[in-house]
Amino acid sequence: PPFWRSKQFWLKATPTAIIVLMLSYLAYLYLATLSERQRLEDLEQQFADRSALKSQASAITTQLELYRQQETQLNAELLTLNQTNTALNELNARQKLVRKLLQALEKSVDDEVLINALTEPDSRLSPGFQLQAWAVTSEAASAFNKRLAGHLSDFNYDTIDDDIHNGRARGMNGYLIDLWIVPASVDELEG
Repeated sequence: PPFWRSKQFWLKATPTAIIVLMLSYLAYLYLATLSERQRLEDLEQQFADRSALKSQASAITTQLELYRQQETQLNAELLTLNQTNTALNELNARQKLVRKLLQALEKSVDDEVLINALTEPDSRLSPGFQLQAWAVTSEAASAFNKRLAGHLSDFNYDTIDDDIHNGRARGMNGYLIDLWIVPASVDELEG
């Protein structure tokens, strides 16, 4: 008979087959464990990498927010500096204008004319200056107006609403002069 039909064969082959199957299964489990362990290490590495990236992203976001705050602060400072610069430029231009205006008045006044007041109302309501003066005679008042208009034209200013009438100033009879000193463009608009 063939050997696989003998009882002895099966008595020896069965435990051997069980041992071989168990060893095969253990080998399979070992290889599967190694594979899963490797996969676990890969996942842990990915997790660590992603955690590091998340940490870096969080740090970058924090830094970006800090930069945005600094940008806002710097923009506010820049706005303040620009406003200050604009105000200083306007003040400088204003000083030059007042200096020119006073020089024009100085050149226009003679022994027969006195300046009573030079005022500047709110420039948003009416640009220019209001001048009140006094002259001994109406001819002196007219001559003063003519000289003043000539000197003002050197820097594109003019007189408007000239009014010369009898009046007292500083306890003396004479002629009161009321007029406005305005930029020439305002004079053209009103004329």
